[in-house]
Amino acid sequence: MNNQLSSLKPALLWKHFEEICYRPHPSKHEEKIQEYILNFAKTHAIECKQDSVGNIILRKAATKGKEQASRILLQSHIDMVPQKNSDVNHDFHQDPIIPAIRDGYVISSKRTTLGADNGIGVAAMLAVFEHQAHEIAHGSLEALFTVDEEAGMGGALGLKSGLLQSNIMLNLDSEGEGEIYIGCAGGLNTNGVREYTTVEIPQHYSMYDLAVVGAKGGHSGLDIPLKRANAIRLMARLLTTLKERGIEFKIYSFEGGTLRNAIARECFSKIALPTSKGKDLLEAACELQKHISFEYAQSDPGITLNATVDANINPNLKLMSSEESILFVNTILGVFHGMKNAIEGMPLVAETSSNLGIVSAKNGKIEVRTLQRSAVESQKIEMAQIVRATMELGGFKVTHDSGYPGWKPNFQSKALKVASEIYEKIFHKSSKTMVTHGGLECGLITSVYPHMDAISIGPNIHDAHSPNERVEIASVERFWSYLLELLKQL
Repeated sequence: MNNQLSSLKPALLWKHFEEICYRPHPSKHEEKIQEYILNFAKTHAIECKQDSVGNIILRKAATKGKEQASRILLQSHIDMVPQKNSDVNHDFHQDPIIPAIRDGYVISSKRTTLGADNGIGVAAMLAVFEHQAHEIAHGSLEALFTVDEEAGMGGALGLKSGLLQSNIMLNLDSEGEGEIYIGCAGGLNTNGVREYTTVEIPQHYSMYDLAVVGAKGGHSGLDIPLKRANAIRLMARLLTTLKERGIEFKIYSFEGGTLRNAIARECFSKIALPTSKGKDLLEAACELQKHISFEYAQSDPGITLNATVDANINPNLKLMSSEESILFVNTILGVFHGMKNAIEGMPLVAETSSNLGIVSAKNGKIEVRTLQRSAVESQKIEMAQIVRATMELGGFKVTHDSGYPGWKPNFQSKALKVASEIYEKIFHKSSKTMVTHGGLECGLITSVYPHMDAISIGPNIHDAHSPNERVEIASVERFWSYLLELLKQL
């Protein structure tokens, strides 16, 4: 480890964050972080328990004079979203994230996701538990480190009653300084699978490689209102343009997106079309490039669409027929993507949305993965029904999984009242009470522990779930001061 962050404050928090970065921990593969936390607890003689799904709970007694204070649970998830651009060589299961400091932010030096979501929260919890009793005043503390949050809330869904004793929960998975979250959207995955009969490449056909790259992508809950480009839909638009111009094509492969909860940044397709139509393809691609450069000039200024001929034709390639290709493209273009509506009075917070996250087609099989979110349970179900209906019209077998409920706001929350007062006292300005379109584990945890009063806070983290993810250094220091005061006052 290069100790890139050793000069930053608070020192303990950044020390733990760098240790976390150096241990690969994509969703469902958090073993090295679990080992780190368990060893930490053993080294510092901290009470520790691991449940049947892999969540870890630490406990720390109240400091002197705080024995009658509220029992507080700190909570974060230990998995991260693994995202990189196609030209980056990085194995999220083996390679460490190397953090770097740039322009007041910590970023990943290799243009991957950083894991500040939710590594900063995890690091803060470990730092709190490492501090000596005389350094931080607090009531009895628990820390809950959950697994598999990003891939379906698996850790929170598996949490059982009888494990936690706290009556106030501080979730540290929010990404906006000065914002206190008291509610979030629920989510549901809608996935489609379809098989198709392949055909051989006809004579007098050429192969072309198509690519949409350079989109920003981002968090499918927090960034969906920003109307960023979805590379999958742009590729489908190009192929639809060919259809509308009477250019017959057959798809060999189509690969777009990597996660159902990240906006697709890149999409690649290999198609066959009559050699005589190659010029028409290039003209269509050039024309669409002009349109998308105009449409996404503000949100995705670096987006590009490329079409190049593949001179090495393999006569054994198995393609979709022209009819199957058109049905596939029509279906993908028809699947709803984006914000359906915003919360009233909050134009940049979605109430209901759907993300077309992953599309993969090759060798006779198509797979599609989407994620619907809504603050209103019935609208979440309706959006999933809309997506399902579109896929079924396209011949897909559709399933739903990893559904989780929203977190209903409690505006009479004691924790909210105290947290708002403390923020104003420290920073001399008002905090904002918020709900998020992202998924937080608070709703699931409080459904098991309904007596628990929960809020969520965090520092400024930008472009989570994308290779542009970064965390503001000064904001982390302020977040830390705020957290310590909350522990003291609650």
